[in-house]
Amino acid sequence: MKQNTNDDREINVVLSGLVGYLQNTGKKHLLPHLATQLHSRTLEQTTEGEAITAIPLSGDQRKEIEDGLSKKYGIPITVKNTIRKNILGGIIVRFRDMVIDESLAMMLNRLKKQVNLK
Repeated sequence: MKQNTNDDREINVVLSGLVGYLQNTGKKHLLPHLATQLHSRTLEQTTEGEAITAIPLSGDQRKEIEDGLSKKYGIPITVKNTIRKNILGGIIVRFRDMVIDESLAMMLNRLKKQVNLK
């Protein structure tokens, strides 16, 4: 089970205050719209993605990923490269709520499922 951090406590205080305010002013019905707006604005501000690989990406490889994401989303996007040996090879790209998993581990898992189905 996850332990509460100071940030979690602060968030709970702010949320409790907001919900209390909306309830006291008869505007509790705005909560779903506020949640949607908050989510949307958070996504708009996200401009960094992550490329997870077993070995470091070259500058050209990183630029190709950044250019592809930037073109798709219409905003400049940078990509940080995280090294994880357990993916064996290939790449996992994460940006916002999108995940593209083309790691060797995932490919082997898909192959294993196909073989077991036959």
